[in-house]
Amino acid sequence: MRVGIDIGGTFTDVIAVSDDGEVGTFKIPSTPSDPSRAVARALSLLSENRVSEVIHGSTVATNTILERKGAKTALLTTDGFRDNIYIQRQNKTDVYSPRYRKPVPVVTRDLVIEIPERITHTGDVLIPMDLTGVYDEVKNLVGANGVRSIAVCFLHSYKNPKHEVEVAEFLEKGFPNLVVTISSDVLPEFREYERTSTTLLSAYLKPVVSNYIDRIEAEIDSTDASFLVMQSSGGTLPGGTAKRHAAQMFLSGPAAGVTGAMHVGMRRRSGNLFTLDIGGTSTDVALITNGQPSITTEMAVDGLPIAFPMIDIGTIGAGGGSIAWLDDGGMLRVGPQSAGAEPGPACYGKGGLCFTVTDALVIMGFIRPDTFLGGDMTLDVRASRDVAVPLCEELGLTPEELAESVFQINLSSVTRAMRLVSVERGYDPRDYTMCAFGGGGPLHAALVAEDLGVDAVIVPPHAGLFSAYGLLTADFRRDYVLTEPMPVRGASPDRIREILATLRRNADEDYARMGLEPRGLSVSYSADMRYVGQGHDLNVPLGETELNGPALTMLKDAFDHVHREKYGHAFPEDAAEFVSFRARAMKYREKPELRSPLKSGVRPVPEVEDAVIWKGRTLRMRFIDRAAFTTDTCVDGPAVIVERESTTLVPLGWHSELDASGNLVLSRTEVVGQSSRSRESCVGDRSRRGEGS
Repeated sequence: MRVGIDIGGTFTDVIAVSDDGEVGTFKIPSTPSDPSRAVARALSLLSENRVSEVIHGSTVATNTILERKGAKTALLTTDGFRDNIYIQRQNKTDVYSPRYRKPVPVVTRDLVIEIPERITHTGDVLIPMDLTGVYDEVKNLVGANGVRSIAVCFLHSYKNPKHEVEVAEFLEKGFPNLVVTISSDVLPEFREYERTSTTLLSAYLKPVVSNYIDRIEAEIDSTDASFLVMQSSGGTLPGGTAKRHAAQMFLSGPAAGVTGAMHVGMRRRSGNLFTLDIGGTSTDVALITNGQPSITTEMAVDGLPIAFPMIDIGTIGAGGGSIAWLDDGGMLRVGPQSAGAEPGPACYGKGGLCFTVTDALVIMGFIRPDTFLGGDMTLDVRASRDVAVPLCEELGLTPEELAESVFQINLSSVTRAMRLVSVERGYDPRDYTMCAFGGGGPLHAALVAEDLGVDAVIVPPHAGLFSAYGLLTADFRRDYVLTEPMPVRGASPDRIREILATLRRNADEDYARMGLEPRGLSVSYSADMRYVGQGHDLNVPLGETELNGPALTMLKDAFDHVHREKYGHAFPEDAAEFVSFRARAMKYREKPELRSPLKSGVRPVPEVEDAVIWKGRTLRMRFIDRAAFTTDTCVDGPAVIVERESTTLVPLGWHSELDASGNLVLSRTEVVGQSSRSRESCVGDRSRRGEGS
């Protein structure tokens, strides 16, 4: 069996798929104090099966930065540049706040050492490196200050890494237990602040991530399975390589969900997808256009930039465990604080004292206490009502009114996040289909889709565990970059070919070091371009054309087009320049399919009617087990479709059916001019399913 294990803030999701398509699923509470214990438990549940491969996604890198629990780290930098990471950039994330403070780096100023050396932007050595006194300074940092990791980032080392390599060899020889990270290995790219920040975060995470992976590998060793780790770029790497590139694990779990959605889209020939992943702690949203997710090199965590290429995922603190609270003005707020896995929402019966979104949904009736996790976990409705009392008294609301208010606030937060990655970036949501997963995604999806004008929602098989399935669909991937500015007009095609050949050689050598056969690599190339004088650049694919004079002219035209698409205007008459050249090296992996109809391991429960609270009224709504669906089943809303790991709401004006791949497809039926299946097409099935309430 191939096993995907995704550790979230509240639950750890596990999907195991055998060669013949048999599926095993588990959803177990996460163990925040030591996430590897959840992995050990997941593997113990599979102990009777032969596990050939474990693919893992985790929030350990993200949480380590947010909680500032990384290794104590020092920085070695060029003489005169110690304040680079504190000066940062002039832009503010909150432009209207008079109390704005710049993000605090993970290293304090007393742990920054300046070294006399200087390499020019052309790669020439201007000042030879002088390591006099460096040994004593580092010895003091390690001994008196407890430094475990050192980041090395010299000026223009992306052009010539000679000095960084020399100081790394010096430190590794003198301090064999010290973890050393050099920027020319992490991010050989210009822009000093972003490169220094990325290198620092990698050094800060490396000991923590390395120990974490070591613990998991110790558990996996008994299974004799290979171990892969998901990266935020949407590709996987062997565990040993992931240790060396720790910062690339940032958002690895959410990236797996987007990767799985890409596969669903390809199967359905749906190239344009929204992804909506609502878990216990957060909501993650992304955009897939023409079959490919948006990629960014401008991501930040806790305000600190990480300049690796990664899937552009918007994350907000709006999940099932998000806590309802009152601000200083007495206004009801929801999140970003979360009850997490310990103690969790009050209804979990683990001592939770805060009212959460999950408690609200239980009171509203959308989550039935006796069917949660297939009946393995019974929810305590009385506990949800008890923790609602303080807020109800403050606001003068009944528990039902409070629950609806909390749900609507959370729903609005999710909708805003979806607008952020679409409308505010120039994309029309009406051109997209929504793919909803996570424990709460399918319950919110149709309502969010209505607000955005989206007419169809896909809920994939095992939606509550879908990120774990996405792990199994990910290919191997590594990204490479080389900065060499040059004007487009008059650029040397031979020099560009040399650069691309260097990137390809780096990829071949890298895959060989990982123990993967370089033969069969799919390598695509692109260039970061900008108009002369601009401070920011845009990535333009180089394609398969022969690099010559006419091809370079076409690249300028392509850049103008990308600029117009991004910003709404272009300057065809202005000169452009290349900044950096990139290569993406991928190795294809087989994609397992989930069988349809689903094998949930739970016998389908009969259709029942139950009371729900909606818009201030008590309604009778149908609850239908998804495991009872077949491809000729059609259900008109309002209805709730229940499965072991998630719940799907089909509102009034929508209908749902199962496609050939086992995806639940929700379509709007009351949209003027809609060409999809109409309400009348479900009439023949209503005798079995019953009329909408």
